[in-house]
Amino acid sequence: MTENFILADILASGVHDVKNNLFSAESQLLSGSVDTEAACVMIRSASIRLSKMLSAYHLLRHDLQLPMNMINVPDLIEDAILQAKESGAKKVSIAINQAFGEDWLLAREEINDVLVNALQNADRFAKNQIEIGIYLAEQNLVLEIHDDGPGFPDDLKIGKPDLKGHGLGLFIATHITAHHKRRHGEQMVEGSIQLGKSERLGGGLFTLRLP
Repeated sequence: MTENFILADILASGVHDVKNNLFSAESQLLSGSVDTEAACVMIRSASIRLSKMLSAYHLLRHDLQLPMNMINVPDLIEDAILQAKESGAKKVSIAINQAFGEDWLLAREEINDVLVNALQNADRFAKNQIEIGIYLAEQNLVLEIHDDGPGFPDDLKIGKPDLKGHGLGLFIATHITAHHKRRHGEQMVEGSIQLGKSERLGGGLFTLRLP
């Protein structure tokens, strides 16, 4: 499937979902027994979906220029943890195994969104524990998110959302990460995302590498 078809599918499915969410929210607010909390959840869901659709649109059109700055990595991780906890359904234990505590050149807001999305996913499936690893490997910054849940499904494909928008967050995260590039010698290296099994906790392992 070409990127143009992927983009068309994302926009079509996203508009449909947003329309349904807003229609449901309107129905809740206009009904005799108003459930404002449910309506707010639907509106927030629509807003998040619209934001992801806009990001996907710009990424696939290749007209999104990410603002790169030297960012303190521990501060970035702490902010992502705080945001993930604020929206997490469970409050599992989150430990940090930090072997790198300096600055790195990256797009702060976009990488923060990637980490928050990964932490929310780990929180959704973890039983009791999440562990974040921060270290350098082969001149790359490596950020790992381990959990003790069931692990990633075998049929989950990076960068290929289905027609219902499943995997859209991972799709956007992959493209954001690939926008991080640095020349190592004669080779241009791109950022990458990998999904695997955590040997530390037995569940899923989300690995983000930034050159």
